[in-house]
Amino acid sequence: MNTLSSFFRSDIKTLYFQVPEETTPKLEYSIFREKVFFISGGFVLINAVRRFILLKSDDWVVPILEAVFGVFLCHVGFQLKEARELPSLEVALTSKLEKKTIRSSSPLLELNLKLGKEIVDYVRKEVPISSNYHLTPITIEEYYKRSVLLDSIRDRIRNYDFSLSAKIIKKGGIGNCGELAIVGYQYAKEKNIPIQRVTINGGDHTFLGIGLPSSFSDRSSWGEEVVICDPWNRGVYPAIFLESYLKSFVMCDEIDGEIVSIVESFNPNIHTLSLMEDPLEIV
Repeated sequence: MNTLSSFFRSDIKTLYFQVPEETTPKLEYSIFREKVFFISGGFVLINAVRRFILLKSDDWVVPILEAVFGVFLCHVGFQLKEARELPSLEVALTSKLEKKTIRSSSPLLELNLKLGKEIVDYVRKEVPISSNYHLTPITIEEYYKRSVLLDSIRDRIRNYDFSLSAKIIKKGGIGNCGELAIVGYQYAKEKNIPIQRVTINGGDHTFLGIGLPSSFSDRSSWGEEVVICDPWNRGVYPAIFLESYLKSFVMCDEIDGEIVSIVESFNPNIHTLSLMEDPLEIV
């Protein structure tokens, strides 16, 4: 009854936020790898048995080594099969965004969501390219070119403050989560938006938090108005959904000829959050 009545309250609004679309890497590839190891291991074992049967001397070292290698290949196949059947903690991010909704009576949450989207739109307009998260499909060759370009930009910004670093990053037009967070942070500070850079300890990601309290380490003290602003994957969402939508970068992988970003969900059992105070610190 309370839930139903809340829809008729004039002070409660439906607010929209955005998160990157996720997809599970195709299982066909994993199954193919399993078959390769199983078939190879079986072939090696059969050949080892054949050598034992035809053995005419005391040279039994080769067939034994061959049998051990065959068992090893089959073991890898079984390990891959077990890993595939376990619930996956890793997903691939697509270039699409999903719209989500939340019912809230907080004007500050509504404002912070709008500010977060404004920051993300600004950052990705000024810095449209990333080496490890791609809004359009790229090849492995283009991935390496972007990585080299990004390294050259990082070498240049380490001796500058936020303002000059942001200008250098925007001029280069490329950045990963750390560089994009710097540009977003500088933009927000110029507009007096209460924002902080945050990093995942035990993981690999930097993002922005809007409206974070002074008691940052105690997440239970975060108000409902706190918003996660992630220029890297363009996610903007209430912090109450942090464990659902916050991702830590794992690696780039090639799937179906395209480079995709593999990430893992934020896990409070292995990950912690901390504020980044050093203006030159990039994760």
